[in-house]
Amino acid sequence: MPLVKTLKASLDDLLIHRDLALHQNATQSSTYNDGPVYYTAERAVDGVLGVDVSDGHCSHTGSGHQQAWWKVDLGQIYRIQTINITYRRGQTHTLKGYSLYVTNNTAMTLHGGSINEQLGYLCYHDADSRIPTYNQSRECHVDGRYVVFYNNRTNEDAYIELCGVQVYGCSAGRYGFKCRDTCHCQTGGCNPDTGQCDVTGCQTGWMGLSCSLRCYCNSGGACDIDTGVCSGGGCQSGWPGRSCVLGPHDRDLARNKDTYQSSTFGSYSSDKAVDGIITADVAHQGSCSHTKAAGQNEAWWKVDLGGEKRIGTINIIYRQKYTFRMSGFYLYISNSSYTSSQSLSRDFLCYHDHGPGLPSYIQSLSCPVSGRFVIFYNKRPADYEPFNRMYYSETNAVIELCEVQVLGACERGKFGQDCSQSCHCASSDCNQMTGTCLVPGCSAGWMGNSCDQECGSNSFGRDCNQTCHCAYSDCDRRSGTCTIHGCTEGWMGSKCNQDYVNQTFGRDCNQTCLCFNSDCDRKSGSCYITGCTKVKLGVIVVEEFV
Repeated sequence: MPLVKTLKASLDDLLIHRDLALHQNATQSSTYNDGPVYYTAERAVDGVLGVDVSDGHCSHTGSGHQQAWWKVDLGQIYRIQTINITYRRGQTHTLKGYSLYVTNNTAMTLHGGSINEQLGYLCYHDADSRIPTYNQSRECHVDGRYVVFYNNRTNEDAYIELCGVQVYGCSAGRYGFKCRDTCHCQTGGCNPDTGQCDVTGCQTGWMGLSCSLRCYCNSGGACDIDTGVCSGGGCQSGWPGRSCVLGPHDRDLARNKDTYQSSTFGSYSSDKAVDGIITADVAHQGSCSHTKAAGQNEAWWKVDLGGEKRIGTINIIYRQKYTFRMSGFYLYISNSSYTSSQSLSRDFLCYHDHGPGLPSYIQSLSCPVSGRFVIFYNKRPADYEPFNRMYYSETNAVIELCEVQVLGACERGKFGQDCSQSCHCASSDCNQMTGTCLVPGCSAGWMGNSCDQECGSNSFGRDCNQTCHCAYSDCDRRSGTCTIHGCTEGWMGSKCNQDYVNQTFGRDCNQTCLCFNSDCDRKSGSCYITGCTKVKLGVIVVEEFV
């Protein structure tokens, strides 16, 4: 039975990076006005790229100053990656000689348009003798909260006329597409595009250039940042013996299975990607596969699981220093051994890399589907070319895989890389990696996205959305029955979740009130409207008391 290909990506997946400057607080050293119209600083971060101040989307500093600055507050410290500037298109001569700074100090910008250069990091200074272009894109890999645009003149007024400023980057310790990956560097931060640590070295228990892969060493020990080999004591129980970074070997469906690739470079055969050994490179006794490096605009690698298997997660370790060759890759599951681009279009697409930046060399991808063949495919040019184009080739497709692990799906109700965590979904299984219920809703007694949190005090039932009112104890998280019988005032029933009936009050609603014109308070028994009935010789006689 042919598998169905995933055809559409969500709008959110097609977004590139979030503009950190969009609609943030912007200020400038002075503001030019044309009658009642003021060309304020925030116009440059309103999300609309203008071409002239007449558009209403450009900022403009005032006259009479030989120095001028414009500044945006990002709201918190980010690891900035790129700053894009769109200037007033017909006035780029006033852009000449500008400087671009990042700072964490509000005292950098001074009255009158001057700045304290010592308090900021200079990302770029225009020193070209030619007139600059109106559109500038500058890399600036530094941590900071404020972006400052500065210019000065000697014998004329300095103007700043910005029609758009966009700032891209990630929060500290985050990187990659939509900043969804985490680096665990020992010292400093990491590149928000590649994840590579500023200073080589990982926190204990992490490995790789981005320190984003967990080592499972005995007693929480350290591992080699390139190979994943623990420095002492070996791996935790259930993890491979040499490199303690992959999932449990007893769930790896690809380990030592038959593999194939579209071509082979040197001795780097396809089987090296399923031998359970992680190395940083193909050289120096490395254990990575490698297709030919030239003359191919398509490349593929494939493992045969030996039969149709229920897959949960696919872990990929790429050649760490050459992730640009990984840009735009596809990951397919198939029951067919054919690997042409035409046949792949009929298979199940687990993942397609479409970020603007370089992908992480470590990929852990959820793929809850059954199939026999796992196929890594790439082509050039890629559908989504990398944001950082250094060394990127539009003609040669190369695949270099240092390990591919296909983990079998966890049994129903289990999730996590080692299937050790439990979810309690009401009407479905949960995501094998995150534990999120495939169909929302938790079993009685559980709550949370993964339905792995027990109900809190005095709550029970599905999603813990019912409340019990026990007087002497808490209630059972599933049934709601009080551990010790007895309800608080105004409640009744075995679960103490039934409201009182008319003319009853007190604990377990076992007392009766005889109000004439109203019901009574379920706790105290006081009539809402003054006036009582009177019982005389078995006959109710109405007497109104004022």
